[in-house]
Amino acid sequence: MKKIYTIVLMSFLVLSCERLVKFINGPPVGHGFLRTFGTTFYDYGWGVDETFDGGAIIVGVKEYRDDRTRDILLVKVDEDGFGLWEKSFGGPDNEEAYAVKQCMNGGYILAGYSNSYGAASEVYVVKTDSYGKLEWDKTYGGPNLDRAYEIIETHDGHFIIVGVTNSPGISHGNDDIWLQKIDGQGNTIWRNAYGESNHEVGYDVVELPDGGFLVLGYKNFYDIAGKDIYLIKTDSDGTTVWEKTFGSTMVYDEIGYSIHEAYPSGYLICAATNSRDNGWFDPQVIKIDYDGNMQWSAIYNGGGLSHTRWVATPTYDGGAAIIGTTTYTGQGNEDIYLIKIDQQGQELWNIGFEGGDDDWGWSIVETCINDLLIVGSTKSYGRGIFDIILMKTNEFGTYDLDG
Repeated sequence: MKKIYTIVLMSFLVLSCERLVKFINGPPVGHGFLRTFGTTFYDYGWGVDETFDGGAIIVGVKEYRDDRTRDILLVKVDEDGFGLWEKSFGGPDNEEAYAVKQCMNGGYILAGYSNSYGAASEVYVVKTDSYGKLEWDKTYGGPNLDRAYEIIETHDGHFIIVGVTNSPGISHGNDDIWLQKIDGQGNTIWRNAYGESNHEVGYDVVELPDGGFLVLGYKNFYDIAGKDIYLIKTDSDGTTVWEKTFGSTMVYDEIGYSIHEAYPSGYLICAATNSRDNGWFDPQVIKIDYDGNMQWSAIYNGGGLSHTRWVATPTYDGGAAIIGTTTYTGQGNEDIYLIKIDQQGQELWNIGFEGGDDDWGWSIVETCINDLLIVGSTKSYGRGIFDIILMKTNEFGTYDLDG
C-alpha cells in the first residue's frame, strides 16, 4: 500500500509563448531544472529548504488510493534535483507536514498535523537525521483541532512552532494562533496562544536579534472588516510585547503568509488580498520597521483563487521573490506564478509557468548562489493525478529546457 514511485522529468514542453514575461534588469542566463516526485495518485508539495550540500529537502504529502489516508513524504534531492532518498511518516490515519528545515546538526525538522495519534488533529513534529532516519516524533495539543504551519530553529538550538489551535484550555475562544518552543528532543519549553473571540491563525515566524519573535497570520473581523493581517511581537518567553493589524477599510480579506528580514532594515510581510475587488487574490507586500510601523505597501497583479498562498523569500540584491498561483496565464487553469521585486517594492519582472493543467506554487527559497528553488504541486507533469513539483531557476526565473 505504501510503495513509493519517483518520477523524474529529464525534459519538458516549452512554455507557451503567450506566458507573461517581463524583464527590465538584464537578459536571463538559463539553467536549472524541473522535476516531479510522487505516486500514481495524489501527492502535494508544501515546503522546501536548501541543504548544506547544495541540494534540497522537500516535504509534502502522499495519499493512498486504497483507503484515501495520507502520510508525510520527505524527499532529498541533489544539486541537480535528482532524488537521493524518500521517507514517509505517519500512522493509520492522516498526517501532513507543511514545513521542513535543515537543522544545524545536519538533520531535518518537519511540522504539520496528525490525526492518528491523540485527539482529532494535533500538532505533529518529526525530527530525522541527515539521511531521513527517524530520531523522534511528537504530537502536541488538546481535544480539538491543532495544526502547525511553520517551524524554525532558534539561535540556541531549540525550535519554534507556529500554527493554530482550537482546543479548550489552550485557545481563548475559536481559533487562536499557536506558538510553542520545544527543545532538541521535542520537550515543551513553553507554549502560548494568541487571540480573543475572533478566529486567528498563524502561518510564519521569525526570530529577532533580542531572542523575541515576530508572528504572522490573520485575524478575522467577519462582516465588520473581513480578515486582516495580524502581526505579534513577543519576547523570548512568548509574552506579547505589541500587536498590529494591517487591512483595508472595507470588508475584504488580507492574510499574512510569510515574513522575513528586509534590506537594509526592518521586515517584509507577504500576504494574499482581495481588496482590489476584482474577484482575485493578489500578492501584497508590506515593509515594516522594527517597531511594526508600515513604511510602504504594494499590491501586484496575481489573479489567484481564494486558496492561493502568496509567500516571499529575500534575494541577494535586497529585494524579494514572490511565489503563488495565478489564473492569468492559462486557459482556465491555475499556473505557478513568480514575481520579482526590488527593495523599494517595485516589480522588476514576472513569469507564469504554463503547464497545460493545474499547477500550484507553494514555497520558495533563494539558494546560496542566488538561484530560486520552488516547490508546489502539478497536474501537468509526472504520472500521478497530482505530483510534487520542484523547480530550480536562475535569478531571473528561467531554466534550461534540457535541465
